[in-house]
Amino acid sequence: MLSLRPGDIIAADFVIERALSQGGMGQVFVARQKSTGKRRALKVMQPELVQDAKLRERFVREAQVGALIDSDHIVEVIAAGIDPLHAVPWLAMELLDGHPLDELCQNYQRLGLDQRPDRARSVAEEVLRQLCHGLAAAHRAGIVHRDLKPENIFLAKPRRTGVTYTVKILDFGIARIAAEARATATATIGSPFWMAPEQTQQGSTVTPATDVWAIGLITFLLLTGRQYWLSAGFADSTPVQVLRELVFEPLRPASARARELGIEVPLPVGFDAWFGRCVNREPAGRFPDAARAFEALAPMLQSPKAAPPPRAVSSGTIAAGPLWGTTSLPASKPPREMLLNRTKTFERLEKITDPREKAVMRYALHVIVERLGRDERPEAPFDLHYYCELVAKIFEDRETLDVLTRGDVSILDWLPE
Repeated sequence: MLSLRPGDIIAADFVIERALSQGGMGQVFVARQKSTGKRRALKVMQPELVQDAKLRERFVREAQVGALIDSDHIVEVIAAGIDPLHAVPWLAMELLDGHPLDELCQNYQRLGLDQRPDRARSVAEEVLRQLCHGLAAAHRAGIVHRDLKPENIFLAKPRRTGVTYTVKILDFGIARIAAEARATATATIGSPFWMAPEQTQQGSTVTPATDVWAIGLITFLLLTGRQYWLSAGFADSTPVQVLRELVFEPLRPASARARELGIEVPLPVGFDAWFGRCVNREPAGRFPDAARAFEALAPMLQSPKAAPPPRAVSSGTIAAGPLWGTTSLPASKPPREMLLNRTKTFERLEKITDPREKAVMRYALHVIVERLGRDERPEAPFDLHYYCELVAKIFEDRETLDVLTRGDVSILDWLPE
């Protein structure tokens, strides 16, 4: 990364005054524009973004794509280019007074939001209403952000009455350049904690539903103060661990994940279903765009009701929501006789050491209790031991376990009717 000092000049017009922030794609400075006398936010990008000649040709055009979006919630880009002296790409933007969304979330407990679900919902409603307004305008224009995350959402002091702050979305257009530069860049660009699964595959189609995935995760953060991914809580988590959780591991319902994270504050009624539709690994299963996503969410944030506590089914087992995945079925379902084989015990489940497999088994147990517990049984009364044996039988069938663990098929679809 280029080291700039106060007094250095970029593009013969922007005089560096001081450093403002630093992120994965570059560093932001406060700079004075000589031609107008105004102070600007000057983002100096990593040189790797424009090593390729074709990317250099497209950089200025893509950097100013925000100008095509008719919304007050998109940060204004004043100018963009590649500085001939320092050979770095740069963006000059309106200088905002406020703080990024991630700063608010870092102070979640200090602000008392963890103890005030009504206040947390109010904050989430105001942020998401403005955020989704800007994204909806972009989606109508055929523009996808691709790198939506708290660092790219700025809460600026408002210039009008009636709002606490004005939400501004940063870095429209730059994420597309960054994605194409990843193949040659040596530095990591962007954050896997917010990207959709399709973004992990080079050449995959990106649609407005890609931004919807991030909206779901950001909403969970605003309501709980915690990131959804378990690996986000570990300082030493590796990219491999993050991608495994993003792409392969079962996606837990929002309320179940909140409990795993030790969050006792209840989520709004209906939030699990809404979140499950946003964070669906199949883009076609998500809300098609930001406008539809917020339209479905808004009534939940305005309602004073919260989701009821989880229902205990037996022996302290907690009922969870559905395991999300595609609905395509394996070639054949295991015969019911195999499932009803009573040869294993609950202790087998407790001996599973792989946390991913254990999560699948525990969830299978819940689903079996919920579904088969209402069915006719060849033997009379219901007992937890019987259904634990069914779970243990699934564990014996490695092919079935692998399918369920990968999330290729939902347990709800796999179980016999």
